[in-house]
Amino acid sequence: MENVKMIWASINEIEPNPNNPRGNMALKTKEMQQIIKSKGWETGITCYEKDSKYIIMSGHRRYYAAKRLKIKELPVILVEAPKTLEEELKRLWSVQGGKEDWTDYEWAKHTYGMWIAWEKCSFEVLSKKMGKSNRWVAERIRIFEYYPHTEIEKGFIRGTLNVKVLYQLIGWLDKLSHHKPSLVALFGSDMIRATLLQKIGSKTVRVVDLKNERFIRESTEEQIKTFLQNSNTKLSDCLMGLDDGNRPSIIKKISSHQATMKNIAASINLLNTGAIKNARETLNQILLIREELLKKQKELRDVL
Repeated sequence: MENVKMIWASINEIEPNPNNPRGNMALKTKEMQQIIKSKGWETGITCYEKDSKYIIMSGHRRYYAAKRLKIKELPVILVEAPKTLEEELKRLWSVQGGKEDWTDYEWAKHTYGMWIAWEKCSFEVLSKKMGKSNRWVAERIRIFEYYPHTEIEKGFIRGTLNVKVLYQLIGWLDKLSHHKPSLVALFGSDMIRATLLQKIGSKTVRVVDLKNERFIRESTEEQIKTFLQNSNTKLSDCLMGLDDGNRPSIIKKISSHQATMKNIAASINLLNTGAIKNARETLNQILLIREELLKKQKELRDVL
């Protein structure tokens, strides 16, 4: 059983744990400050000692509230230092109150940390350890591998970014590099990524827009430059612009399909079940017409 002792330590000697999954220590800080002012310290902040500093294992929000109150000394419960990163992450995990209120960022940070601690094991292994699906684990690790953490943390806290849109953006940026490499070389991948994150934050780019690759494949480099350089330009408007440019060919295709549909309707009207003795022959004709209708339905959806 680990040795535990209580001390009073200067707040300047206490440091937040860099592996803490909590991204926003200011959450509910006014309530926490009120509790400290009215009730005092019901329990200390749990820490371990490292290099003459006390590293927090539990109590990050109480520590933050105490700093806001300009309290100089805090009660510290000293516990044994974790021997490995994996042990530290597990212990941090266990003191987070069930994690029901964890944000997307906190879950992503924790998942990535566990993956590193388990020496970048397969997603299948990690998903079993965490009780999550492979896709759930893969999305969060991919996000934390791809983005500089300082670029996405504030967006997660403000609620302008989430796992779904960040994961979709990775695919969009990869396709842009593949289809428009000279453009990416000109602007730089860091600048393009930062620009798209800003556009997502300002709601000029939505996850549904990122799922549509047409803007990347069909736009000229000049059109994409304009989109990147104008912060107010919506990706959805750019996609509509592509439709406007292709409208004559779309109208022509639709007219062709309409003519085909008229021919099919005429064929149906000509069917005379009373004149056909073989019911199977009638059924086969109907099935052929049905197949043609389904084919035209798909073609029309592709056009639209």
